[in-house]
Order: sequence, then C-alpha cells, then structure tokens
Amino acid sequence: MFVYVIVNSASLKLYVGQHKGENLQRYLRQKQSHARAGESQTSHLYAAMRKYPKNVWSIHPLLSGIETKKELDEQEKLLIRALKAQHPDVGYNIGSGGESAPCGNTHGRGNRGRVMSETWRRRLKEAAIRRFASAQERVKHSAAHKGKSMPPRSEAHCRHLSEALMGHHPSADQILHQSLAQKGRPKPPRTEEHIRNNADAVRAYWAAQKAAKP
Repeated sequence: MFVYVIVNSASLKLYVGQHKGENLQRYLRQKQSHARAGESQTSHLYAAMRKYPKNVWSIHPLLSGIETKKELDEQEKLLIRALKAQHPDVGYNIGSGGESAPCGNTHGRGNRGRVMSETWRRRLKEAAIRRFASAQERVKHSAAHKGKSMPPRSEAHCRHLSEALMGHHPSADQILHQSLAQKGRPKPPRTEEHIRNNADAVRAYWAAQKAAKP
C-alpha cells in the first residue's frame, strides 16, 4: 500500500493520497478518466484534471510497503500536514486524510452512510456507459480482472443480493448475455451444502406450484 503525491507541473500544486494497489501510473490514468467523465464535482483535484492536459500530471510514491490500514491513514495525514496540501495555494486536498475525508474528496470514504442522490447515480451510470461503449475498453477491463478471485461474500451481502433479485425476471437479452459471458468458464466445485440447498429450493418451488393449482 502506498501514500503517493500527484503533482501538476503547470500549477505547481500537489495532492497527497493513498492507494492499496500496486500500479500507481494506472491509478493516475483512472483518476484522469473519472475526472473527464464528470465525477466528483466537489473535488479540487478532479476539477484541475478537467482544466489541465494529461501531460502536466505525474504521480510519485512517498511511502510504500505499508501493511495496515491504520498506519496508511496516519501516514497520509502526516504527509498532508507536512506538505501543506490542504492550503489552496499549495495543494488540492480537501480533507486531512484517513477516515476524515469529506464528501466529495476523491478517496470516497467521506461518503459512508450518505444517501446517493439521483443526479449522482445518473452521472455514474452515464460515465460507465460511455466507458464501456468501446469494445477495446471492455477487452482491457476483462484482461485486467482475468484470474482474480472474487472476495468471499458475507451472509449480509448474500441476503441483500437475494432481496434485490426477488421477483426480478431477466429479459431474453440479459439471459443471452449471461450465457455468453459464462461460456467456457470452468464451474467451481459444489459443496454438499450447496447441492442440498439447491435440492431443497427445487422441492419448495414445485411444492408451491402444486399448491397453487386449483
């Protein structure tokens, strides 16, 4: 995990942030893409990225190899303070770093517990549609995630998915898309519990169908 600094060579201003991934250059390109898509309207950094061309921006690691989230937050706060990155004449940081990041900061952590407005939802949807309208972008996205294992889902996550899908009937296009996306993929081994749950669900379905008949 990194604490990094983004530098604007035209304005000589900087931005201090944190990143849990490994490729900072790709991370900078992602931020520039998000800025051009109109995201984070209250972010000073994104506003500047919309104003200045790509070639004036660079990203550099300040600290690397940080192992815990707590230490990452603490070091980010210290460096924001040391570099005066919150001063409008020096940097683009809005918050002091860590968990104190405010709503609109590019960390996104300040949005915890907040309800997303319909306008913001629409902007995110439109940005995603524009991004993945390109076949080349879809191929790049697929290649970047190929081989990555999905994180384990909590019981709460599974319950929320079940509630969201309850009563949902996919269209023929959605069924075809899902079929093509899964074609050729090896199926994960099924546990005895999984098989038993599937059998119980099938029995319950047909029992309900039978009870519904006059």
